[in-house]
Formats: sequence, structure tokens, C-alpha cells
Amino acid sequence: MQPPTSLRARLAACSLALAAGCGCPPADVPELAPDPEDPPEVPAAIAALSRPPPADAPAVAVEAVVPPARPPHVVLVLLCTVRKDQVGTYGGPADTTPVLDGLAAVGATFDDAVASAPWTRAAATALLVGRDALDVGMVEPGRGRNERRLPDAQVTLAERLRDAGWTTLGNTSNPNLDAVYGFDQGFDHYQVGVQRFPKQKIPSRVLAEALLRDARAVREAGHEGPLYLQTVMLDPHGPRPNEHDLPRVAGQDGVPGRVHQYRRYLRRLDDALGHLVDGLDRLGMTDEGVLFVIVGDHGEGLGWPSWHGNAHGQYLAPSVTHVTWVMSGPGAARGQRIRGLASQVDLVPTLLGTLGLPADPALPGSDWSDHVRGTSARTDRRRAFVDTWFLGVNRAAIYTDDRACLLDLGSVPKRANDIPYRAGCYDRRTDPLFARPFSDPTLEEELRAWRREHEAHLVPGEIAVEARELRRQLEELGYVDDEE
Repeated sequence: MQPPTSLRARLAACSLALAAGCGCPPADVPELAPDPEDPPEVPAAIAALSRPPPADAPAVAVEAVVPPARPPHVVLVLLCTVRKDQVGTYGGPADTTPVLDGLAAVGATFDDAVASAPWTRAAATALLVGRDALDVGMVEPGRGRNERRLPDAQVTLAERLRDAGWTTLGNTSNPNLDAVYGFDQGFDHYQVGVQRFPKQKIPSRVLAEALLRDARAVREAGHEGPLYLQTVMLDPHGPRPNEHDLPRVAGQDGVPGRVHQYRRYLRRLDDALGHLVDGLDRLGMTDEGVLFVIVGDHGEGLGWPSWHGNAHGQYLAPSVTHVTWVMSGPGAARGQRIRGLASQVDLVPTLLGTLGLPADPALPGSDWSDHVRGTSARTDRRRAFVDTWFLGVNRAAIYTDDRACLLDLGSVPKRANDIPYRAGCYDRRTDPLFARPFSDPTLEEELRAWRREHEAHLVPGEIAVEARELRRQLEELGYVDDEE
């Protein structure tokens, strides 16, 4: 029998080899003993998955790689509302995200990446611009809804790659990344809405197919240079109706039905990712070299545990702020697990470094490309900050290797169902679910000082001209208050 040749087949074979202890290097997810004091409503396994890897955990030896000799194609997939502890490569259910797990097995994975904000438009600003939303006028202070658009003066990742020779193609069904909000900057072609989704969201497979169609058209027109493809996969975002055509996912005792349902949406997203991989194979692009960058914007509370909230935007617990970040392909070491904190503002400098492009010293984030290539195993980031101004909520958090502090800075929530916020500091290792708050005045003051510094430079920002249809879509996703 001939060995599988498609990338999708190789990923599947690699995932199977992991279980047998051969072929691909092990994912090296640390086995952590359950905390006997974990609240009984949550399985101990979830508490274990929420803990960061031990500070002294040894790194797995991997074979370091060099930067790609020629510019690869780059595929950036933003995973919207993907809860990290439900992803297989981070220890979640093995059959929920097999394609993503396969990419991680043959690439580099950040073990402790933290979102810059717990909702899409603010987090995407950090991911695609390399700056916190607070620093570029994408924050709406007070109780008004956020209608800020990305200022033209800000340079997006697409602009950087287009200027470096990539043809840039993108799409989104999440209205928060609509062209109205400036996220089409730098794209040769950017498709928004993909025919504007109705109340039932567009499956991510439709987005993947649209992106492949655009790539095929560019290549058939005779273009031979590298492509940059960007899409936003929205399937796990609420509302989540009980659809019978979703793939079934095995469950486990003690997991609420809403979590099982959520896992089915994760599986549909993963199937769309597989469809994208298959399509790139058919176009011959994977043979030429494709660097996959799979990164989450934020997670989801799911009311599991209850004090984490039912959604995101308002909450800063690890179920919402811990995000997936995988890089796989040319320039990424096989089986690399990157220890230590990372922030979403690190994505742009890290990707530029991985591609061998010049660094931008004006960006505040860190370049972890040496870690992606396998020459370093642990980041030296000391702090990761999270900030949210969302429908009357004004909150911030600071994460360190061992601790986190979550503060409320004057919220006036507009939603009656806002779950009481557990402000305070937490030990990330002994209390990974943030059930037992305590006071750490030094760390709390550091967070307040960070917020004061950034808030002092808060610029007015530009107002988007919001269409009625776009507002309706935002309402369906819960981004506009019904009481307005």
C-alpha cells in the first residue's frame, strides 16, 4: 500500500501515530493531578486542563528548523469562540478537533496564550494589528455600543504581507470583522458576510470553500507568487440551535448537554478546517509550502463552571481568556510545545519573524519565532493583560505564570443576566478554575497602573457607518443590547 500523500491524510496518520507512541512526537500535554478542592459541579479533568504547564516542566527535544528558503503561502484561521480546554491538542476530547490536532502534532503549539480581549473585534485588533484595542481607538468607554472602526493609519497584517509580495485574500461571516469596521485593509480581495448570513450562521465550510475559490481564480489567472489567505470560523459562537445534521461527538459523564452541543459545533469547525486543507492540497499549494496559523480570538464560559459566565465579552476567567495558537508548516518545528506566557499582540511580530521579514520595533508585542522554529522552548513574557469595555462592562485582568488578578473598574452592566463577577486574584496552579479569590495588592496595583497608562492615551477613534443589516447580525450574535 502506498503511504498517504495528501496533507489531510498525513495529519490523520500522524494523530494515530501519536496514540501508538511512534511517528510524530507526543503532544506532551502535562498530566496534572486533580485538585481535591475543585468545586463538585465541574469534572476534575477540566480543572487539570485549565492549569498552565508547570514552570519547571522539561521541554520536549525537537529538531530545530531554519526560516523557509522561499516565501510560503500563509493561511491564517481565526477560531471564533473556541474554548481551549475543549481542543484535543490541549487535552480536550480526542475526537472533537482531529484536523487541528494533526496540524499541532506536526507544528508548534503555544501552551499558555492569553487573549488581549474577550470579544472578537477587540481581540482581532490585537491579532491583526499587533496592538491592544485600547491603544488604537477601538474601545468605546461608557455605556454606548461600540461602533469604532480600525483607523486607516493602523497597519494590518494583510498590509504588511501585501507590501512584502503576498497576494492577500480574506473573508468573514463574523460582522465584527466587516469592512465597515476597517478589517478589509490590505486585502486584494475581501469578501464580507459571504451573502450575509441569516439567523442560522454560515457554516465555516462555506467560508473555506469561498476562500479556496478565490485562491483558485488567482492561480488560474497565472499568478505564481505566495498567497495570504485569512478567514474567521464562527461555528461555535452562539446562538447554538439544536441541529440534527451536526456531527456526533462522544461525551463523558458529568458534562452538561450544552457542552456536548458546543463540542458538535467545534467538530463542524474542524471539518471545515479539514476541507480547507484538502482544497489547498488539490490546488497544489501544500506541495509548494503552506504555513498554517490557527489562533483563537477568545473562549467561551458555557456556564461551566457557573461563575465563568454563559458567554464571553464580559468575563475574564480562563475559559474565556485562554486561547489556541498553533503554527504548522515551513518555519515551524515539528512537535514543538512552547512554554510560558504569550499574548495576542505577539502574533504579528512572531509571524513576521517566522517568515524572515523585518521586525517592526514600534510594535509592543514579542517575536517568538525562535520558539516556533524550535531553538527556544520557553518565552520570557512576565505579564499578559486582558481588557474589556463591553455593553457597560469595564474590566481588566493580569496574568502571570502562577497568578492572575481580575478587577472590575467601574462596570454598569446593561444586561440583567450578568453573572456576579468574581473580582480578585487567583493561584493558577492550585485554583485553576478561579474559585477561591484572594488579595494581592502588588499585582492588583500593577494592573491598575497598566490600565491608567493605556487609558491616558485613549484616542477618540473613528466611528463606523453602521448599516441596518449589519446591526441585525450583531444583535443575533449578542453584540448589541436588546434594551437600547
